Amino acid sequence: MDEGISKTRRKAQMHALQAVGEALLALPRERLSWLDLPRPLAVALEEARRLSGHYEAYRRQMQYVGRLLQPYALAPLTELVAALRPGGAIDQARQREAERLAAALLDDESCIGMLRERFPAIPAQEWRQERRRVSKVAPEALSHSPEWRRLVARLRAALDSASPLPLPRCNDEETEEEHEHVS
Repeated sequence: MDEGISKTRRKAQMHALQAVGEALLALPRERLSWLDLPRPLAVALEEARRLSGHYEAYRRQMQYVGRLLQPYALAPLTELVAALRPGGAIDQARQREAERLAAALLDDESCIGMLRERFPAIPAQEWRQERRRVSKVAPEALSHSPEWRRLVARLRAALDSASPLPLPRCNDEETEEEHEHVS
């Protein structure tokens, strides 16, 4: 038996990791796609989603998800999952960024070059078309127009798909210690 961490503490850590796994599973699928999840973890979460009606199999799968989450720092991971919830900090920041980019695009067409650099999958012609569509709307009705909402939604989708968020890893020494004790 290792003298570093007690069995009670190891068990509490595993329960906390399973709780983070449950919180990840509670996120909408599109939000999970925002994360740069390792393939085994993504597959394990999908399997847990599939097993949700089978209590014992689901419980074992969530234990496996907790084990896959061991290399990650618990507190930052918990904060990241909370920020990913609809209405969370990341959600709000991305919405503000999309609105800021939309306003910049309307103000100056040269912004298209920057958008092409950030979102190479979307051709410049599409950004020009969106800009023309929105610029036809009267300025006083702009924020409530479907054209504006469509542009912001398009930018938001581009932001969401362009930059996956990494999971916060523990430092190497801490990870090695935890693996020695928890394995």
